[in-house]
Amino acid sequence: MLRRWLIGGLTIGLLASVLLAKPGMVTNRQGDTFKGDVTEDDNFVYINSPGGQLKLDKRNVEKIEYEKTVDEQYELRHSKLDPKDVRGRIDLAEWANQNQRADLAVKALTEARNIDPMNKEAGKALDAAQAQLELDEASKTKHPGTQPTTEPAKGGTPTAPTAPPVVVVPLDRRLLNNDEINIIRQREMKTDDPKIKVKFENAVVKKFLAVGDRDAAEFGKLSPEDQAIEILTKGDPSMAKDVRILTDPQPLVEFKTKIYPLISSGCAASACHGGSKAGNLQFFPGEGTSAVYTNFFITQTYSTTIDGVKYQLMDRDVPKHSLVLQFGLPTSMGTPPHPKVPNYRPRFKNDTDPAYTEIFDWLSNSLLLPQPDYGIKVAVKLPATQPAAAPAAPPK
Repeated sequence: MLRRWLIGGLTIGLLASVLLAKPGMVTNRQGDTFKGDVTEDDNFVYINSPGGQLKLDKRNVEKIEYEKTVDEQYELRHSKLDPKDVRGRIDLAEWANQNQRADLAVKALTEARNIDPMNKEAGKALDAAQAQLELDEASKTKHPGTQPTTEPAKGGTPTAPTAPPVVVVPLDRRLLNNDEINIIRQREMKTDDPKIKVKFENAVVKKFLAVGDRDAAEFGKLSPEDQAIEILTKGDPSMAKDVRILTDPQPLVEFKTKIYPLISSGCAASACHGGSKAGNLQFFPGEGTSAVYTNFFITQTYSTTIDGVKYQLMDRDVPKHSLVLQFGLPTSMGTPPHPKVPNYRPRFKNDTDPAYTEIFDWLSNSLLLPQPDYGIKVAVKLPATQPAAAPAAPPK
């Protein structure tokens, strides 16, 4: 391995002029790729990445591809749209949301609504993007500034600057980004899922096989899905980011097509936990990837304590204890029952209701055990200021 690196002309070196560095990817003549902050001079290319600082002889460089900023990528994608392309602008907004740019999503969706004012999907997505933009703006005011240095009295001894007070900043409530969506896909996929598609980046397979005495020939016989699971479960944790799951695992396919529609017509309706009076549990509107995965994340991580007992919104270990089921039953049947709110209407008639059994079966048979720890730091609760308003009546 050391010999290969030397032949490739790659040596450890100091990073040149970090002020001029731009994110990019360098490919050498052997086909290896290296991503990081890139700078170059007449003779060398310097790459600063989490793995260290690298120096590559330009004579061994095949190509350098600099990444465009999110704004540049947005403008490029936007320039390719037909002036009347509403679908393209909705998709562009979804891409902007995944890159945590609600401002660009609002821009694209405003154009979509101007083209087709009656488009419901664009309208819902615009409402969600505007709400996210407001949250982004509000979060900027949460971080305290540093305290100024204390000026010495005239002729006196300078005093040390006062340390800023320790302030716990609450987590932002926002849509998940692409990397967080990828984490959920990694945690929820199964080895027997035939629809999973995997992409390996930054020579992660080579890095995985280079550690220990792993058998490259045997590894090569595995399916891409099994290779991904091998890397995720047995490789260094830093490798996970380069294992990209491109498609929805089956549990997420079912959540999007079967489970969330049942929830959104009841407890996640705009008059209940999908609107402005959602209390301390609120879902995001929209059907895009970011909204679907964020709402899935909320259902899997939200919990609350009632009469000293902790309940999960969706309990994989004991599905019937899930609040999404118990709160959806008539108050005389729910354990615990839904809190008393005006005009409350149960989502299910009883525990044999088709919608109840659909969710129960999904919790019991589709999701992995134990429930994964995603390690994602996003708020799923809002300050509890009021109970949720009455849910919309279930469809007949």
